[in-house]
Amino acid sequence: VDASPGSITLNSDTALYEVTITMHINRDALLDRFDEVALAERDKSRAEQDAAIKAKEEAAAAPATPSPSPSPSASSDGGK
Repeated sequence: VDASPGSITLNSDTALYEVTITMHINRDALLDRFDEVALAERDKSRAEQDAAIKAKEEAAAAPATPSPSPSPSASSDGGK
């Protein structure tokens, strides 16, 4: 469903504004409007998608854990 603005005019006889819009309604837009099961499934699916996106964003934003730099041990003779 989407709407495009039309016009806004003042009706001088009634002193009220008249508004026109053009609406485009997909035939399936209201198909599940009163189907409680379908609405619940849609909401669950959206929540799962939102959670997956959030987890992916958090993983990408997490700072990388640096690996420890190798250091010679006290018992090492430096490879000699």
